[in-house]
Amino acid sequence: ENNKSRDYPWEIYTLKEILHATNNFHNDNKIGEGGFGSVYWGRTTNMVLQIAVKRLKAMSAKAEMEFAVEVEILGRVRHKNLLGLRGFYASGDERLIVYDYMPNHCLITHLHGQLAADCLLDWPRRMSIAIGAAEGL
Repeated sequence: ENNKSRDYPWEIYTLKEILHATNNFHNDNKIGEGGFGSVYWGRTTNMVLQIAVKRLKAMSAKAEMEFAVEVEILGRVRHKNLLGLRGFYASGDERLIVYDYMPNHCLITHLHGQLAADCLLDWPRRMSIAIGAAEGL
């Protein structure tokens, strides 16, 4: 189906495109792990755009709802403090969400992970983070 005729702003990717972008979800491309799945770094077919792909672990009713809500909300909301949704893939038991890639790691890495020692969180910076998070919500 032509993207222009749809009433939503994101792309519907093919499994082949995502497998190519992530090198078949190669472990070297894994950049994160969450409650619902793993996140992989990738590059689009034209090799221009870097992406992050969340691959849901297993299809349960809860995971299906998480997928639908995330695609619907992030697909329609654009904000400087929210990661941009580029598109998705959904077929059979496979649910993949494609985001803009964030090269500077996630906030948790800066606060509690390998970059925590480099992150000085004085009160003005903490307030800035809290206000930015609130604006995103």
